[in-house]
Amino acid sequence: HHAMAEIRPDIVHGQGTEREYAFAAVTAHCPNVITIHGILNRIHKITPPRFVSPDHIPRWLENYVVHRATDIVCLTRESERFLHEYGSPARTHLIPNAVAPCFFEVQKANRAEKAKSLLFVGNIYPLKGLNYLLDALATALNRIGPDIILRIIGGKSLGEGEPAYQSRLRERAAKLGIAEHIEWMGVQ
Repeated sequence: HHAMAEIRPDIVHGQGTEREYAFAAVTAHCPNVITIHGILNRIHKITPPRFVSPDHIPRWLENYVVHRATDIVCLTRESERFLHEYGSPARTHLIPNAVAPCFFEVQKANRAEKAKSLLFVGNIYPLKGLNYLLDALATALNRIGPDIILRIIGGKSLGEGEPAYQSRLRERAAKLGIAEHIEWMGVQ
């Protein structure tokens, strides 16, 4: 807040309702706009953190932020609906993420492999539910056959997740007997 007092911005933008940036924006004593990316309140209902866990802090931040924000940019109608249901007094602005048309011009590569290919792209930390994807892969291999490969692109996001999580996923894959069907591609 000392830096903001020196800068004296006309408006402060905070990314992610559950992040320290949004908290700084709503406590800056000037107009603010927040961009909501996820809805931890709903995510934690599906995959609750342990009772005593620092993973609750982002949800508490989200609660604080959505009730004090002036304006919130919503990427989806669902996040807009959540804010209204949750009683946020903020004005909402629906502005979906832009997607460049070139993403739809990609041609499928002709591969020599006959395996069905699954792709996961994202940060590798517990909230993303990769453990469930590994279970689903094991089920698919049993039901469909051995011609399936899962490619995982991503890495641990700074400040999120647990250092040993990817190791635990690899151990789980080995226990399930599916390790040879997974290609860990790292950050691309």
